[in-house]
Amino acid sequence: MSDQIAYKIFQMSEWESFQNQGHFKGSAVDVKDGYIHLSNEDQVQGTLDKHYTQGVDVVISAIDLGLLSEHMRYEVSRGGAKFPHLYADLPLNSVLEFGIFKANDEGRYDFNTQALVST
Repeated sequence: MSDQIAYKIFQMSEWESFQNQGHFKGSAVDVKDGYIHLSNEDQVQGTLDKHYTQGVDVVISAIDLGLLSEHMRYEVSRGGAKFPHLYADLPLNSVLEFGIFKANDEGRYDFNTQALVST
């Protein structure tokens, strides 16, 4: 995908709420930090490995940053890498693709963009 795409990882309950409300104000961590954490494609696996180790299903969505550009900032985070941060609610219409990911036998996830389906 292009540099106009970032990814958001959701707990299943967050995803369901997002679907029902049409926008996402952020996870507890997002709200605490004051922005919605996103990842570039090459950062998703590291984010999963570091923060999503519970072994429960997660939803990963591809987000169209072109719709959000005025609220986006790339800021230094883990390992000195710049991560996309959204300083606004995430609208449902910005989701291009999504996929439900199940943990493997070790409670980890294997991210693959080919597992995503269009909205």
